[in-house]
This record gives sequence, structure tokens and C-alpha cells, in this order.
Amino acid sequence: MALSGATAVVGAWGTPSTSNQPRAGAVYVYNDFGVNRPTRSLFDPNDTRQDSFGFAVAVLGRVMLVGGPGEGDSGNGPGAAYLYKGCP
Repeated sequence: MALSGATAVVGAWGTPSTSNQPRAGAVYVYNDFGVNRPTRSLFDPNDTRQDSFGFAVAVLGRVMLVGGPGEGDSGNGPGAAYLYKGCP
């Protein structure tokens, strides 16, 4: 989890993908702490199993960095980092 101002970013690396791939991962962004649902949901861009997208998250202002250590070769790859600008 990472905080910046009124924004909370929560990594859920064990979440299945949109096509039900195990442990593809997701990230949930909350901009209003009084609301119990995320204002934005991001899922593994590659939609592959065991990428663990969201294992590590960082946010500063409107820039967010998301780590997926299992990216590549079904969880055995070199990993990846995803940079989101103008977010959340």
C-alpha cells in the first residue's frame, strides 16, 4: 500500500486476472477515504498468470509505479515495473 495526500494505492498481487488467470494481480486506487470502493481499478496489462502485478506500489502526486515481479514466462520471468502518469 502507498499513500500520497488523499490518495491510497493498494496492490492486490494475488487477484485473478479479468480472464481468471491465477495471481495475475490488480491495483486499487482510492481517492476518498470515506468511500468503501476504489475510484479506479487497474489489472495486469498482460493478463497472464502469476505476474503478481501490484506486488509493490508507490505513488507521489499524480504518478504511480506498480511492480510485477513475476512478469514474463508465467511467473518465472525477469519482472516488470509499470509507470502511470496523470493518475490516479
